[in-house]
Amino acid sequence: MTGLTSDVTVKVVATLKCGSATDKKEFSLKLVTKLETYDVAGAIKAMAGYTSGQLSTAQVTVTGVVSESSYSSKYGSYTIWLKNGDTAKAFEFYSAVCADGVDKNEYHEANALAGYTVTCTGYLQLYVNSSETIYEIGYLSASKSPTGAATSPVISSISK
Repeated sequence: MTGLTSDVTVKVVATLKCGSATDKKEFSLKLVTKLETYDVAGAIKAMAGYTSGQLSTAQVTVTGVVSESSYSSKYGSYTIWLKNGDTAKAFEFYSAVCADGVDKNEYHEANALAGYTVTCTGYLQLYVNSSETIYEIGYLSASKSPTGAATSPVISSISK
């Protein structure tokens, strides 16, 4: 389906046959045309009322200015903290990987992305432990992911 301008829910009906037995199953699929896009403050506001571990029901895109970053050569991923006004570590992209076409080779040093604007897509998640509350788009194991497959936040752009 090309040319969609708004989200659409479609029904799919499958007819299954085995020998003389026949069964029909109906499924509903929601086709999303555009991801919700937030700045850091908007993402945090969208998570109002979330409980620890709660995920957004659909992927979103968050854009912000980096205050701190690190790279894991073991996993080939970044941990990035975004600013929100005077708060240096307001939002985290945890275990984020670069999309194809994003030059990742020059950003491996600690804090190499500080001051850059980064855009990342994934599931919003609130993480609360005894000492802090973290607003993030984080890595999800297959058992936690809404898709049933492990998902990493995906960095789609890095700019100065």
